[in-house]
Amino acid sequence: MGRAMWSGLVGVLSLALIAADEPPTSPLGSDYPEPPPLIADRMVDGRFEPGNFEYLRGYFPEANAQERAQYAQLVDWLKECDPRGRERLDAQLAELGLSLAFDRYTSAQASLCRQVFRGEQFQDRFATFEDLEAATREARLVFATLVESIRLVEQRVGSVESNFARELETRTLGEQLLRLSYSWTRVTDDRPRLPQMSEDAATAFNTLVLGETGRVDRENTRWLKQKVEAGGWPKLSEVGEKASDAAWLLAQHADHDPVFQYRALQMMEPMVAEGEVSKSNYAYLYDRIMLKLQGKQRYGTQVTCVDSEHAPDALEEPDRLNELRAEMELSSIEEYLGWFPGSCQN
Repeated sequence: MGRAMWSGLVGVLSLALIAADEPPTSPLGSDYPEPPPLIADRMVDGRFEPGNFEYLRGYFPEANAQERAQYAQLVDWLKECDPRGRERLDAQLAELGLSLAFDRYTSAQASLCRQVFRGEQFQDRFATFEDLEAATREARLVFATLVESIRLVEQRVGSVESNFARELETRTLGEQLLRLSYSWTRVTDDRPRLPQMSEDAATAFNTLVLGETGRVDRENTRWLKQKVEAGGWPKLSEVGEKASDAAWLLAQHADHDPVFQYRALQMMEPMVAEGEVSKSNYAYLYDRIMLKLQGKQRYGTQVTCVDSEHAPDALEEPDRLNELRAEMELSSIEEYLGWFPGSCQN
């Protein structure tokens, strides 16, 4: 958890044209299974377009035999996507002498796989596909407006000044707006400035936003990797505090790529003592990636639920936690946990 509200996870894909005399290959690359036509046909300009979730018709009881068969293909493909992706991820980590010890915040799936959902996730809300379709039509009015607004804002802000610092700041606009939009469906009082949606539409809206957030996270990661490989990790003295924070945030949300998160941490580490990277940003990323790689964190920034109360995930040195937090200019763990609202669910 920490300052990162949601982990995300999804980058931009482009479907390659396959020559007729060549064996079929997956648009995800050889490490992933080729998507069935039901999915491939819904790729538009490099992104998966779910429409009103028509591809899930085969899950619902009124589906015909062809629709059920198509949905079965989709399920089989999704079942294969994660293991194949995990094999690729494990191989990348092994090259660095590392392995995953903790799967939370990590997705091994490719971009397209993460944008596709199963009908089961809607089973507690919609009895028929027509119910889901109606809710999604309502939700898409808000979702499409949100996505287009983000595009226009990024376009406007990014065009003001073209440099690395400005690009970093602009890159966080969309991913943060998408994450904040989840709160629109959890408002308990009447706030007329927020979109008003039925509970059914809110379910569809959150699903659409989840897919888009993951796609944006993956595209941001791809972009940042290229930048830091060419010029190193951005220094505070070069890009300023806002852009430095933005670079950290993009790395924090690169949960689908723990290899990059680990390399980012390595680049940041010597810069902490030089004052070229925020101590607290380093602490959050350290906990995020080391919890995955060694099963323990140092600074207690990643929080779980224990007996309905918020508590830090496994710690390296629990007896020194507040001392270690103070070294990174973090508040006490007691104050930090107090920021989380109410009780939680195990």
